Amino acid sequence: MRTTKTILLAVALVAAAFSHAAEVTLAWNDNSNDEAGFEIERATGAGTFATIAVVAANVTTYKDTTLANATTYRFRVRAYNANGASGYSNEVSTTSRGGPPSAPGGLSPKLPDDYVPPTLTIPSGSKVTVHSGTAAESKAIIEAIGDHPQVAIPLGETLLVAAVAK
Repeated sequence: MRTTKTILLAVALVAAAFSHAAEVTLAWNDNSNDEAGFEIERATGAGTFATIAVVAANVTTYKDTTLANATTYRFRVRAYNANGASGYSNEVSTTSRGGPPSAPGGLSPKLPDDYVPPTLTIPSGSKVTVHSGTAAESKAIIEAIGDHPQVAIPLGETLLVAAVAK
């Protein structure tokens, strides 16, 4: 009795294209008609290859979405069936993009040069009660008001002021 063994033809990896900074799409030619599927392998830089995915027969693309930014990778593919695996495809080497720019820092408001803080006019001889922050802060504001009929309100402060005429 004669036993026949199917020999798979090597796969030709033909493209690696980035669509985002941290992903690449691989495409290859299916040179066999009896594969069970394809094994996709990846190595970082000059490192060792490891299988990252297995896809079904007749699938000829794979999107790897697990890449780090600005990193060099090598890829290869091979077909397999119950009798074993084909030789590896050619290797494709590519470097992922750098990712988005860094976030800006040091954000602060810039007031116009002609900015005048709002003022509060208190009728002369009025009793002033301030409700803002702690009791010590309120006391400090009342002392700062003293006999001044107008008080500048610090930027970003909310004052609840009750002025009662004598």
